Amino acid sequence: MMDNQNKIDQIQSGCELSRNYMNLAELLLEDHMYVPAIIFGEMAIMSLLRAISLKQRGTMGSNYFDLDDLTELMRQNIGVRLDEVLFIYTITYITREVNMSCLNKINREQSQKLLLKVKGLLGELYLIVNE
Repeated sequence: MMDNQNKIDQIQSGCELSRNYMNLAELLLEDHMYVPAIIFGEMAIMSLLRAISLKQRGTMGSNYFDLDDLTELMRQNIGVRLDEVLFIYTITYITREVNMSCLNKINREQSQKLLLKVKGLLGELYLIVNE
């Protein structure tokens, strides 16, 4: 069983990891590395969702949140809206290796829009984890 301080430390680590992933995503975007940028954006979301899961349920959750996991978080009324769940599911789907062909022809403008949406979502999720 995890003690409270260890839990707090892991939540803070998940938040910091999320910020680091997002910073890296922005750097990759600047270097015209659009697919890796989107992948790191997705990783930022997953890190923060694991921190929220730890805070709400006492477990970190897996590296991959499926639609059931996301819907459960939304159902727990922690502030994750349906449109956010659908976006998370979509970005998670397109960044899986078997589905990456969806990203083959992504351009700078599309990547910027995706990462802007990721950044907005992260802002909402940070509010949840810091409640």
